[in-house]
Order: sequence, then structure tokens, then C-alpha cells
Amino acid sequence: MKCYPGPIITPCYSTNGCSLVLSVPSLWRERNARIFRNVSLTPLAFFKLVDRSLRDRLLSITRDPSQALSLLQFYFWFLVLIANR
Repeated sequence: MKCYPGPIITPCYSTNGCSLVLSVPSLWRERNARIFRNVSLTPLAFFKLVDRSLRDRLLSITRDPSQALSLLQFYFWFLVLIANR
């Protein structure tokens, strides 16, 4: 298992918090679209929508100089870690 090169607590909570804050409204909009308009996204399209929103949000947060990686870099590190499982 690879180790994250820096303080793990802050980026983890921030990235998880951002993903939760962006996922819930996206899920709710998708739910309403399916129920009231009979329109739905494919799972891949929904993931891309949430992923793009998360990347935009993480890119807008300024990096703390004491952290080894920005939140966006931490997110990419995490995605690579998952893809290499």
C-alpha cells in the first residue's frame, strides 16, 4: 500500500466533505428528473457530472502552504490509488 506524502487528516476530511456536499444535490436532481420528467443520466454520465463538479470545487480552494499536496492533487492521488487496486 502506498502512503500519502503529507498530513492525511485535513485533505481526507476536506475531500470527503466536498464529495458529499456535491453528491447529495446531484443525486436529488437526478431523482427529480427521473420522477417528474422521465429523463435520466447513465451511471457514467452521472459520475462524470459529479467528478467535474468536485474537480472545479477543489480547484477553487487555495492550498495551505503547510500541506504537501493541494486538495485536487490529493483527489487525483486517491483516484490513481483506486484504479491500481
